[in-house]
Parts: sequence; structure tokens; C-alpha cells
Amino acid sequence: GVLIAAFNLLDKTTGYVNENVQNVVTGTNDAITAMDSATSSLSDTLSSAEEELSGINDNADLAQGLIDELAELESQTSLTAEQQGRMRTIVGELNSLYPELGVEIDASTGKLNKSTAEMRKYVEQSRKMKLIDAFTQAASKGYEDLAESHIALGKAQEQQTENQEVINGLLEEQARLYSLVDDGNGNLVDSTGKFVMSASELDTALQNNAND
Repeated sequence: GVLIAAFNLLDKTTGYVNENVQNVVTGTNDAITAMDSATSSLSDTLSSAEEELSGINDNADLAQGLIDELAELESQTSLTAEQQGRMRTIVGELNSLYPELGVEIDASTGKLNKSTAEMRKYVEQSRKMKLIDAFTQAASKGYEDLAESHIALGKAQEQQTENQEVINGLLEEQARLYSLVDDGNGNLVDSTGKFVMSASELDTALQNNAND
């Protein structure tokens, strides 16, 4: 009868509520997954940056040690063939570490084209610039990922609010339908006996729901 039809409508309403609840859960889980991924990405980025920063410092320290050795060789009045060979090796290593440093040994005089003080200054300036650049890039990459995850979470929260409004309305309808009884004349009435819906009106409601 009309009461059975009402509960059929209730079943459909319940299914829609469950579907919306699942959408809320899915959206929230997706946002949490996005945040976890961004946090992991940030951790990986900072770890990679730490390695890069360490490499920059290691190269600079190595260069400074080579410059110290070069300064000691240059301070001597005369060099043996072995020392001259070592000097050329050091110059090659410095230029390999810092190509733009451009250290050369004059073929005729055996003198360096740059003072060791200039070399030290260049290496330290290069160290600072590379450290700043590496840290800036790492921070930008990591926090960009984190910002995107917060945006995803915000959208999920907005969707959750919208879905919750729909769910609340459906839950109210559920409660109302649960409280209805058949008056024996094909009508639904509430607990006080007040008329709520006729069989024809229920048919219309069912039809509207079927078309949704």
C-alpha cells in the first residue's frame, strides 16, 4: 500500500544519503592523500637540497685547499719540474671545479694570471651564490607542492560542506518518512493523525525520484 511505497522512497533516499556520504569520504581521503604526497615531496626535495648544499660546500673547501697549496708553490723562488707539474695539475682541478675562474699559467714566466687572493674571493662568492640558489629552488619546489595540497584540501572541505547540507536535508526527510503511518484510506499521516501525503502524491514523488 501507500506505506510500502513510502518506504520504497525511503530506501532510495537512504541510498542517496549513503552515496553522498561516500563522496564526502572519498573527497576528504583524496585531499589527505594529496597532502601526504606533497609532504613526502617536500621531504624528498629538502633531502636532495641538503645533498646539493653539502656538495657545494665540499667543492668550495676542496678549492680553497688547492689554492692554499698553489699559494705555497707560488711563494717559492724556483720550482722543480715535479712542482711545476703539480702546479699545472692544481690549476686544471680549479678550472674543473670553477670553469669561469679561468686560472692560467703564463708559458714564458710560469706566473699565474690571477692572485690567490682573487681566487679565494671568487670561490667564496660562488659558494654563497650557489647555496642561496639551491636553497631558494628547493624551498620554492617544496612549498609549491604543499600549497597545492592545501588548495586540494580546501576544495574538499567546500565540497564536504555542500554535500553535508544535502545530506542533512535527506536525513530530515528520512526521519519524517519513518514517522508516517497509513490511515487505512491510502493516505499517509503523521503521529498526530495529520494528513501528510495521498497515494497519488506519493506516486508523483516516486516518479520524480525515478527521473532524477
